Amino acid sequence: MASPCKPSGSKPATRQSSGSKLAAFVGGGREFAESEVPTYRDVMKRGILLQELSDIREGVDKRGYPVRDIAKDLNPMVLAQWKKSNAQFAPPMVVIDRSVTRRIDNFWKKVSEVVRGRATKAVKEFVEKNMDRLFDITACPHTIFLCKDQESHCSNPQLCHARAHVQCDCPLASKVPTLDLEWLYYQRITVGEESAMMMTGVDKNETHRQVKAAKRKQLEEEAKLKKQKQKDEKVRHLELQEQMFLGQAEDHQDSEDGTEESFILPLRGKRQEQQEAAILVDRLLRERLGSLAPLVMQYLDRPAARRNTMPVRNLALASIRFDVPPTAAAALASGFLQDLIADGHLSPDMSYLVCDPNKLRRARQDAIASARDIDQGKHQGTKIVGLGYDGRKDKTRTMVPDSYGKLHPRLIREEHVSVTEEPSGRYHWRFVPEDPVPPEKPAFKVAQALYDLLVTYDSTDSLIVLQGDSTRANTGWKGGTHAHLEKMLGRKLFWSKCVLHTNELPLRHLITSIDGPTSSDTGFMGPVCSLLSSVNEMQCNAEFRRVPGGEDLTEIPEWLTTAQSLVHMWTRKHGLTGKELNTLEILVKYCLQVYFKLYYDIKVHHRLEDGPKHILTQLRVMRSQPKKVQTAVTFYVRTGAWFAHSEYVLLSLMASQSEDDRRFAVTQILKLRAGEEYGDTSVKPRITPKLNLSATSLQTLISWQPGQVHEPAFTFSLSGDQIQEILVKPYEVPEFSIHTQSTERVLKQVTEAAAAVVGQQARDGFIRARAHHRETMPCFRSKKDMMDTF
Repeated sequence: MASPCKPSGSKPATRQSSGSKLAAFVGGGREFAESEVPTYRDVMKRGILLQELSDIREGVDKRGYPVRDIAKDLNPMVLAQWKKSNAQFAPPMVVIDRSVTRRIDNFWKKVSEVVRGRATKAVKEFVEKNMDRLFDITACPHTIFLCKDQESHCSNPQLCHARAHVQCDCPLASKVPTLDLEWLYYQRITVGEESAMMMTGVDKNETHRQVKAAKRKQLEEEAKLKKQKQKDEKVRHLELQEQMFLGQAEDHQDSEDGTEESFILPLRGKRQEQQEAAILVDRLLRERLGSLAPLVMQYLDRPAARRNTMPVRNLALASIRFDVPPTAAAALASGFLQDLIADGHLSPDMSYLVCDPNKLRRARQDAIASARDIDQGKHQGTKIVGLGYDGRKDKTRTMVPDSYGKLHPRLIREEHVSVTEEPSGRYHWRFVPEDPVPPEKPAFKVAQALYDLLVTYDSTDSLIVLQGDSTRANTGWKGGTHAHLEKMLGRKLFWSKCVLHTNELPLRHLITSIDGPTSSDTGFMGPVCSLLSSVNEMQCNAEFRRVPGGEDLTEIPEWLTTAQSLVHMWTRKHGLTGKELNTLEILVKYCLQVYFKLYYDIKVHHRLEDGPKHILTQLRVMRSQPKKVQTAVTFYVRTGAWFAHSEYVLLSLMASQSEDDRRFAVTQILKLRAGEEYGDTSVKPRITPKLNLSATSLQTLISWQPGQVHEPAFTFSLSGDQIQEILVKPYEVPEFSIHTQSTERVLKQVTEAAAAVVGQQARDGFIRARAHHRETMPCFRSKKDMMDTF
């Protein structure tokens, strides 16, 4: 329907023009600011917003929404804004709801008079003075003074924590909390929208704490009332039973024919009878003695409830080791106790020994803390000679704060570096490396953390061997972790690399070269290796063609790897023909003749002096492979030949049973020293030497040109005479390993601890507690294993 026409020259009437005078004077409608308690202007703007929303939702005119109703709707909003600062801002600390509503209503009407031009001078001055001041709803009207003000009468303004004071004679319930005096002072003196002290996360946290405290108090009172109600119900039940018993006893006594059945009390347990008897005695004493009953009751010889104070440390350690949650472990222990009682091994009175899950949780925490203290005591005064380390990103259980500071359990991915003490291979420590600051690299932060660990245990001078994977982050001769740690220590270390890992590299690149690349999403993409995932589903082929194995190879490894899957595929009906079948045959021959051969050699001979010998073996078996295989893997054999470095070869020659080998090594070391009594410990670039692929002995494995030969770190402290003694007796190399399987086992334990407990210290104690229980009972396959622990 068309709107009525207006006189010429006049503006059309709109919703904005009809109510624009009040909005123009006060400001447009809007919500309260999150960090401020409202001023009079803020209250007016929130009311205008209510009007506008009412027009939109209900389609009514502003006149259908009276100011009195607006004031009533604003009342809870104003109170909620004050409670954001402190949950205690509620009656009687603030004025009652009726007063707040009346105050909003009166001020709104005065502003409306000013807008319409009908207000007196006094009303105009009142509105102008208070419009941008605090809409104060506190019940205490007294003036607040800062500590520095003379009127505050503060004895020590410099050390006073209150920061503000008030001379107030209001009732205790109406007083403003001391915590909020300074804040309320600045709110009262502020003119405008932003005060000198706004509400922040601290105020929200304090309010949240107070709300929780009030709720907790309410729950405690409800629990107390519930307990009293249950006690009263039990007394009434006993009274009813007593009346029924007396009534039935009288009926039985009055019966003349004796045909009625005798009344038999229901069977009750011993504990229930004791409780009922205690309640009846208490009731009788109160009826007879009144207020004097408690004085008599304290002398009654009642059996105290027995409490289970037995320590459960072994149960806690076992639950930690086998990853059994406290509730499940407590249920198992309590179930075993029930079996002992039911079978007569224990009396029913021992039922108080039932295990509480909370008791077990505390015992687990004590076991974790105790394990850390015990290991810390063992390490005091012990020098670290060798360290192994490895890292990876784990799913880590942690507590993450929200915007209000409340902690919530979350699972995040976090990098953990595990450290083992060598040559024992035991867990030593774990840490989360710091984020590098450009131009720093992650390897530098790992080296820095290892150095700090050595400083903690006073082992910066005793460390000799540093063990780790052969990744570029560890072994880079300029920016690797090993190189950084050597620079921090100012001396040379013996680098021990995992030979099992370097044995895998040629096979991996051989597959890539002759079969096809790999993908992070789908794994192998070649026509042969893409079938490895389904090798167990293939039917056996009893007529498979025999492939010659390697030297002294009796069986393949029991663990399922890529190499084993390839061998299994050769004995199955795989359906490959032509080029793909030839590719599979090449890979199977390499696995049987090279990969498995070296794997077993490394597992059996894993001392430091054996490292260079494995490289000789690798070169020898490689020469029997087709030219295509040699071309594909030679580069990676060279780059992974860490134990072909001159110091490793010299160490192996010194430990040789051949006098010729020992003489060659002694001659090289004395030549390096050039008349000096002891070896040169200065840091030098660690670059893998060029291999002689046709070498048949350690002396011909590498070039011995000057500048390319380095003395082993183990012999730096040996004098010239001690070096000469090696000609007579082989050098005894310390028992360090050339693989990092012990570090990988610890890495797995760190991963499990990260997913089990929260906090760095808790994870450290969790790992140590597991190790302690494993030392006590290495295996648990039969009753005998457990009996050995007693």
